[in-house]
Amino acid sequence: MNKVLRFLNYFLFVILVISIGFYLGKNYKISFNEQGRFNGFKEMKYQKKMNSIISLIENQYLEKVDQDSLVDGMITHLMNQLDPHSTYIPKKQSFDLEMQTTGSYEGLGMKYTRVRDTFVVSDIISGSPNKNELQIGDKILDLNNVSVVNTKGTTLNDIIFNSKQNTITAQVKRKDSIKKLVLKKGKIEISSVEDAVMLQDSLAYIKLTGFSESAHKDFVNSLLKLKNSGAKSLILDLRDNPGGLIEIASSMADEFLPENKLIAYTLDRYNNKKEYKSTANGNFITGNVYVLVNENSASASELLSGALQDNNRAKIIGTQTFGKGLVQKEVPLNDGSKLRLTVAQYYTPKGRKIQKTYTKGSPKVVSFNSKNKPHDGGIIPDVKIDNDAFNLEAHLYFIDLFIVSEIEKYQDLSEKEFKETIPEQEIYNDFYLYLKKDSLMLVKENNPTLEKYLKAELGEKLFRDNYRIKNTYQLDPAIKKAIELENK
Repeated sequence: MNKVLRFLNYFLFVILVISIGFYLGKNYKISFNEQGRFNGFKEMKYQKKMNSIISLIENQYLEKVDQDSLVDGMITHLMNQLDPHSTYIPKKQSFDLEMQTTGSYEGLGMKYTRVRDTFVVSDIISGSPNKNELQIGDKILDLNNVSVVNTKGTTLNDIIFNSKQNTITAQVKRKDSIKKLVLKKGKIEISSVEDAVMLQDSLAYIKLTGFSESAHKDFVNSLLKLKNSGAKSLILDLRDNPGGLIEIASSMADEFLPENKLIAYTLDRYNNKKEYKSTANGNFITGNVYVLVNENSASASELLSGALQDNNRAKIIGTQTFGKGLVQKEVPLNDGSKLRLTVAQYYTPKGRKIQKTYTKGSPKVVSFNSKNKPHDGGIIPDVKIDNDAFNLEAHLYFIDLFIVSEIEKYQDLSEKEFKETIPEQEIYNDFYLYLKKDSLMLVKENNPTLEKYLKAELGEKLFRDNYRIKNTYQLDPAIKKAIELENK
């Protein structure tokens, strides 16, 4: 009998514990402080309120509502009440974020642009498994027997990224013929180094487009090759670089600094400080460094620029940078969506706050372009110069469309033939007429600077090998200033 009573008491105790746990789990959250110590239980009254509202809408609202869209909208509105850089990334957009962060993705290794109702291959990424199949200018008619003419770009991406097969069939129009291709899917590595070239006997140039996980490796590989080619000084171009991972920017700053130099530090809401310091592993701790920045250089670009400036390791040339000094923590959610939540603020070695002043709940950042609008925060260059070399901001989209439409005319030429037999004026005239045909009078009939750039951009698509920068750097005021300082 005693054994039965003990068993019943034990059974009732277990039921009680489970019931209490269920109640607490449903109505409370376990709270910890920043040091990980238990704070107690906090009632989840806001969660209950949200659940009640969603349930009411689901069961009693006049029309049927897409629950996912409803919740996504609520979360987006919630994040909009915070700083300009805390954001919610729905599941459909998280792929793009992951690609920017990791520097790689599974796909075909091509870029495309839309020309009227048709998607046209605008670039083929280095290392693409389809570099011998695809050509720039190919008009994509269907993928896996599904027409992609007059459809949204998401349809094209959905077919590529949702396919479980290792190959995708494609039908493309090339010149005047229709070709059927079998395209391979593979891991595509996107290099953060756009250009890496010697400009003079001992002066190198590297253009960096982001700070993904692979960016430091890409940068060091390029840097060492240039050093082997005789580079003793470096122009590092961070213009229009929106940033990325702080740890990667810190690793890059480490390449230029001697041991134990402060690179940057962060402070969170509890005033906890985290310092980033250099090691003894730098590959370029001597030699002149010139960093080019503009109003679109942000975040990790500003951290790197500020570290080199405060340590007197580089001359910063250009215009005031964007002013993004908030640190986001990426939090994956259970449905594949993500939050990027601001958790700290970072500072240069001398304690300069990079983040410009903002108002909570102000509109989210849509464009990084804040040209000619001075503000607090950001990095102030040592040498101020308007480095918008070609004033092409309004034309880049149309230049891309023009090139993919016209590139077939030049694909059979060698680089030597293209360089020596095709006048810049001829290409520019075609561009002018291309715009005029659609009543887009964006350029004058004569523009020598734009003529040189247009031919260089076309040459880059045709021949790679840093063709653009090799043929236009002498037109760029910021690069010219760096060369002037180097040759003093």
